[in-house]
Amino acid sequence: RSACTALRAWVFNSASERVVARLRHDLFSHLINQEIAFFDVTRTGELLSRLSEDTQIIKNAATTNLSEALRNLTTTAIGLGFMFSTSWKLTLLSLAIVPVISAVVRKFGRFLRELSHQTQAAAAVASSIAE
Repeated sequence: RSACTALRAWVFNSASERVVARLRHDLFSHLINQEIAFFDVTRTGELLSRLSEDTQIIKNAATTNLSEALRNLTTTAIGLGFMFSTSWKLTLLSLAIVPVISAVVRKFGRFLRELSHQTQAAAAVASSIAE
């Protein structure tokens, strides 16, 4: 299990590093090709914040979140198989409760996403002030 976990982490991390490097390169190339008026309106600190922090968020989504999602889906499928083989009635009862819990978790996720957007905006403003 440890070897598989290490392999999974290595594969996702190396893939995400390549994606983020390509994304940063493309974003930087796009910024360099902007007209001078763009830089009069947009502060350099804000652009640097977007270049570094936003790409880091994408990296986390591509590694940690995706890796965990795949692991959890596999665990869920295997667990449901064992649950059905043990007691199909209890499994169906458990599955009836899952949508209620999912709705609560989804609502909380939206709240956290909004906090994340506010944090990113504040970090961009802070970088701009520091610059």
